[in-house]
Amino acid sequence: MSYDVIVIGAGAGGLNVAVPCAKLGLKTLLIDKKPGFFGGECLITGCIPSKSLLHIAKLKHDAAKLTQFGVDTTGVMTFAKIMEAIRNIQSEIRSHETPEFLGQLGLEFAFGSARFVSSDSVQVGEQVYFARRIVIATGSIPSIPHISGIEHVPYLTYENIWSLNVMPGKILIVGAGAVGVEMAQAFVRLGSKVTVLEKSSRLLLRDPLESSELLGRHLSDEGVHFLFNAELTRFLSPNTAEVKTSTGTGEEYFDNVLIATGKKLLHDSLDLEKAGVEVNGEFIKVDSCLRTTNKRIYVCGDAVGQVFLTHVAELQSSVILHNLFSPFKRKINYDCLSWVTFTDPEVATFGLSEKELKNRGIRYRKVVQGFEDVNRATIERYPESKLTVFLKKGRILGGTMVAPNAGELIQELVLAMQNKVPLWKFLEKTYSYPVAGRVNRWLAIWEYDRKITKLVKKILQIAFRLVQ
Repeated sequence: MSYDVIVIGAGAGGLNVAVPCAKLGLKTLLIDKKPGFFGGECLITGCIPSKSLLHIAKLKHDAAKLTQFGVDTTGVMTFAKIMEAIRNIQSEIRSHETPEFLGQLGLEFAFGSARFVSSDSVQVGEQVYFARRIVIATGSIPSIPHISGIEHVPYLTYENIWSLNVMPGKILIVGAGAVGVEMAQAFVRLGSKVTVLEKSSRLLLRDPLESSELLGRHLSDEGVHFLFNAELTRFLSPNTAEVKTSTGTGEEYFDNVLIATGKKLLHDSLDLEKAGVEVNGEFIKVDSCLRTTNKRIYVCGDAVGQVFLTHVAELQSSVILHNLFSPFKRKINYDCLSWVTFTDPEVATFGLSEKELKNRGIRYRKVVQGFEDVNRATIERYPESKLTVFLKKGRILGGTMVAPNAGELIQELVLAMQNKVPLWKFLEKTYSYPVAGRVNRWLAIWEYDRKITKLVKKILQIAFRLVQ
């Protein structure tokens, strides 16, 4: 059977290519192992369930604060019902990503494991499908470290943690990346004792040091116990781990252990060599247009191996869609990327980091803005919050915000960065009072206050006296 486009993988990347192609009238085949996998990691085991759990945990945490105002918040929490609520949220979102719904848009489907049989054909079961263009969007799976005794431990990952129906009394989390710290805060707020073990010296290695330290203080204050520069050397039993730190070797006891040590790519079974697609170690070789060494074949989403984020898959899919229809190829550019760790407060980072700016030899100014002048933060008793921005000639190059709802608050900054809007333009905008987004206005005020020198003041004073 012949198609215009075949997409392998029905996660965020695959769907964002396949659906527009079908809507535009291309004969499009979407392949995944089974219908239940539609929506991919984000819906099934990633963003949707994890952010739902964080939201529920925040509601419980915030409700406890009401006692200081005389509000009785005593009640019984049932963990099984929390997990049921999360599954209901998933079902609601999944209704728009089922084969039945997508089929109405013109998509066709094949279910099973796909493998290439030539440069332009894919086999699923006994059926071979041909296409002018093929997109690999096979995603990733949890990366499990080689730890002695792990085969005897019923460990959790971001994939199977959602099958829990009993809240752990104590949970050991291995890895202090976004998944690790988000789950740490969720479970400590729900009542678990939480220990996070990290082999490096801090959490959130991809974010600036000051941001990770600020979040680390907040999480520690809530009861999360961190072990940095630590190594889990072996499991002594299904509930005991041997841990080596700078002070010696000890034992950690737990009811459950969550392995949150990253991801690995999922394309080993595709027989890429039969399609003329080359790999470099774990990664598929792609050019700046996201084409493989076989120019008929593109790669999208986690399979690219650059950044494992849903909105990055969306960005990559938009590049691929352009290149499918245009002879003037568009190149992928990650310079204006943003990402958020959805803890409370959130850590939201965007654009170029200070290290990247230095490596590229770009001159910049580093501006740090607190939330002391943001009255919404005072009203709602924000924890210590901060916005850091890198500027060049008044234009935003990148930055980080640590604050409640930081992921929302940075979007205005990201838009300005992408469109090279100078910071003084923020002074022309009227912000509703007392929205938290006024922190961006205060950033502009303090930046331009800095430029009001004695000479400027003198000139303005003269001008004032001359005006009739």
